[in-house]
Amino acid sequence: MLRVFMPTCLAAALALAACGGPVPSPEERAEQDRLADVAQVMRVAEVTRRGGDLPNALQMYRRAHQMAPEQPRPLAEWGATAAALGDWGQAVAAYRRATALDPRNAALHAALGRALIGLGRPDHAAAAYRTAVDLTPGDPKPLSG
Repeated sequence: MLRVFMPTCLAAALALAACGGPVPSPEERAEQDRLADVAQVMRVAEVTRRGGDLPNALQMYRRAHQMAPEQPRPLAEWGATAAALGDWGQAVAAYRRATALDPRNAALHAALGRALIGLGRPDHAAAAYRTAVDLTPGDPKPLSG
């Protein structure tokens, strides 16, 4: 009985693995794990920010950026949180990095403009707003945030 059961289980396990598609390479698996970890840190940061603990949320967004420096979202959230804390210099720095990673994102340019206004740099803010408008002609949405 055991001899029949073991091969059947092995065949079922192999069939189940095959249904999921190709098995990722160790490098692909490591990348998937890294991105899952970043997503988890971002979720915790968001809950922390919604709960009103902005300083800790800011630290978590920084951590997410360190984990995934190629992604603009952690920087955008870092900038928004720094702005909410009134740290306009830090907000501007985060938004500048985010716009460098995603230069066609009008909302990021508009957020940079708002942070520059907060920093007392309306001349630079005008350029950021102009970029946002140029990226979305006829759409006021990026400027209404």
